[in-house]
Amino acid sequence: MKAGAVRTIGPRVTDSRQRREQGTIKIIAESRGSNEDAPLLAAYNRILDTGNRFNPPTRFRATFKALEFKRKRELVDGLELADLCAYPIARHMLDPVKSHPSFPLVQQKLLRRAGSLAVDGYGLKRFP
Repeated sequence: MKAGAVRTIGPRVTDSRQRREQGTIKIIAESRGSNEDAPLLAAYNRILDTGNRFNPPTRFRATFKALEFKRKRELVDGLELADLCAYPIARHMLDPVKSHPSFPLVQQKLLRRAGSLAVDGYGLKRFP
């Protein structure tokens, strides 16, 4: 998960009233090593400290319980599911002409603008 994803996901997650009131959302990210994990942890802490243009920091602090890094060998179900979804999306983003065969299954679940079938720029965002 890249730091830009934290900024993108945050506003959507904080809209869950029940979870926001409980403050129980725990983010689990796959660890890539301390050097690689540091920028994600810094982005997480920054959003808790300063918020973003959509939500104040108090809203994030009330919503998120923790950010935990887990190694691949720990076989966390949610991370395995994320990998199964992310790989076809990554292949599609790298070369839309030769998308992964399971991309159409994942594509059905992506966010799209009302009345449109397109997901690019809405449910799929490219970060530099």
